[in-house]
Amino acid sequence: MIASFVKHKVDNFEAWKKVYEEFSKVRKEKGVIGASVLQEISDPETVIVVHEFDNLDVASRFFESEELKNAMKNAGVQGQPEIWIGNVKERTPF
Repeated sequence: MIASFVKHKVDNFEAWKKVYEEFSKVRKEKGVIGASVLQEISDPETVIVVHEFDNLDVASRFFESEELKNAMKNAGVQGQPEIWIGNVKERTPF
């Protein structure tokens, strides 16, 4: 399994979250199998999104998609996001 961590600033968290939620069907179609949204405590307009994918090819296609780029633009994402992608070696539910 692959996990991605995307950190970016947004114009307005609530407006961003609305677009993110509307994009859920596309995320699923593009191979996202799990997601979490984090809002930075000290800066509520900084968002970290964690997505899970079956493999790196699916994750790469997702991040290269025009649909994602357009959604991020419409959501008020500022500048280029920081993206980190890694292999999930262990996942432990508590």
